[in-house]
Amino acid sequence: MADRLFKAAARAGTAANFREVLKKCGAAEVKFRGEQDQTVLMEMVDCHGSQPDWHDLFAAVIKKGCDVNAKDQYGRFALFLMANVDSVDIRLKGIGGH
Repeated sequence: MADRLFKAAARAGTAANFREVLKKCGAAEVKFRGEQDQTVLMEMVDCHGSQPDWHDLFAAVIKKGCDVNAKDQYGRFALFLMANVDSVDIRLKGIGGH
């Protein structure tokens, strides 16, 4: 079940469900990598980056141990993907944001 959190971050997932799975998951689930070596955070941004109800979850998954600097097989990292999301305004409170 190491991919449980990753699957909860997919396009069909909801913020409420992801929040519940995140509460119960362990380190292996937070650090899980997808087929293209993408992190849970990358999957979240790719699938839900422009949805405000997901924005607080970005910080939550980072606090839980997801590597914000990890790169996928194409050399992209989560902040690169965030920069490409239209109308995203993310405040990573408690981890260096304003």
